[in-house]
This record gives sequence, structure tokens and C-alpha cells, in this order.
Amino acid sequence: MKLLRPVLVLSCAILLSSPLFAEKSADDYISDLSAADPMTQMEACRQLGARGEKKAVPTLIQLLQSAGDARVAAHAAAALGAIGEKGPSAQALLSSSSSPQAAVRYASILALAAIGDRDQREAAVSMATQLAEGDQDELVRDIATRLKPTLEK
Repeated sequence: MKLLRPVLVLSCAILLSSPLFAEKSADDYISDLSAADPMTQMEACRQLGARGEKKAVPTLIQLLQSAGDARVAAHAAAALGAIGEKGPSAQALLSSSSSPQAAVRYASILALAAIGDRDQREAAVSMATQLAEGDQDELVRDIATRLKPTLEK
């Protein structure tokens, strides 16, 4: 009987905690993009990007354009790049490449290179040239210089 009690307690603990380990759905993560907590938003961006969740693109674009936290906007840009949806994603990333935040500019050019939208090639190359030649942040200048040949293809 003494051995049975710890086993029952452990079993109950596992059963009660199992919802903590349940996998969230894409819709749950999309909802998390509007959370007040930046860490929740960034995790949602990571998960949606890793899943290639195309239905998250409009919400990610909105987050990229309106996030008050540069880390969140950079994560939204990275998620858009990972998803790889051409068109509106590339246009939003081109716009965010002029963000006052270096992390957002950096993530935007990386995401643009990952998407490889031929329709936006000219604008992406122009943007990369501007960043490579005149950005105040050394890392942004470096990545723009390195990715410019990729964007030109």
C-alpha cells in the first residue's frame, strides 16, 4: 500500500499536467500574435514560421507593421521569411526594411532573401544596395552586402 500511494500521486500529477504539454493549434498561435506579452508573440511567430503556416501571413504582416517592440517585429519578419509566401509578405518586408530599428531591418532583408520573390526583385536589390551603402548599423550593412547577390538572382 505504501508503494501504491506515490504511484497514484505521480499518475495524478501527470494527468493533471498533460494539458500543459498539449500541442497548440495554428489558430491558437495566430491568436497569440495579438497577446499583450511580447514573449508569447515571439513564440507564436517562431511556431508559425516553423510550421510554414500560410494562413498566419496576414496577421504576421499586421504584427510586423504595428508591433511596438522591435523584437516582436523582427520575429514576425523572420516568420514571414520562413513561410515563404510571395506578394504581400515581400511588400511588407520591403517596407519594414526602412524601420528605425536595426533588428527589424536585419530580419527583413534576411526574410526577403529567403522568400526570393522575383516580382519584387528590383525593389529588393535597390533596398539592399541602400542598406549596404548607408545603414548606420554595421551588421545590417554587412548582411545587406552579403545578400545582395542572392537578391539579384
